[in-house]
Amino acid sequence: KECDWSSDVCSSDLQTLSVEIRPTAQVAAVRLRHDFPAQHHPDGGMTVQIGDAYSGETRRLLVELALRPVHEGGPVDLATMTVTWASVVGTPAHHRVVVPVVVHGGTADEVTDATADPRVVEAIAVLDGAEAQRRARELAGAGAFDEAAALLRSTARQLRYEIGRAHV
Repeated sequence: KECDWSSDVCSSDLQTLSVEIRPTAQVAAVRLRHDFPAQHHPDGGMTVQIGDAYSGETRRLLVELALRPVHEGGPVDLATMTVTWASVVGTPAHHRVVVPVVVHGGTADEVTDATADPRVVEAIAVLDGAEAQRRARELAGAGAFDEAAALLRSTARQLRYEIGRAHV
């Protein structure tokens, strides 16, 4: 989520910035797409330690939620994200903001990804490309050159499709 929910977060120097993700029963799995340290909870959630951030600095957290089938239309609660940090400028204080994660459920005809944020689609594409590159290096290192090349070609096609679709 961009900084529209709290301008204080974006204009302050922060220490120990963390995000706790608590999924609902509608979520089958939670996947962190960054290398931030994370503590996994028995309920499938996690607390992600983002660390310190400084005024004007952009920090992004990409988390994938694998959903169970939704059979009815309307809002579906997926998770609660609790953002915590300590401010160190002025009077030191501990802050906490709770952000609900809600989507609109329904059939494939009723729900589209037309509202997908192109910045998020691009971030996913970059991470997918990096993962494919890492895997292709492993394959090539093991002598599977044709498989490595096929993986990179397939990934390139998929990334062009996804990014092109997001910017329509």
